[in-house]
Amino acid sequence: ACRFDVVEADGDPAAPRLHWLRDAFRADDC
Repeated sequence: ACRFDVVEADGDPAAPRLHWLRDAFRADDC
């Protein structure tokens, strides 16, 4: 499972306000 699930759980993973979460976990964590 990818860490991006945390972002999806909050609602829209494409939302700009959730962009910081993507930075925190980074795609490398997938």
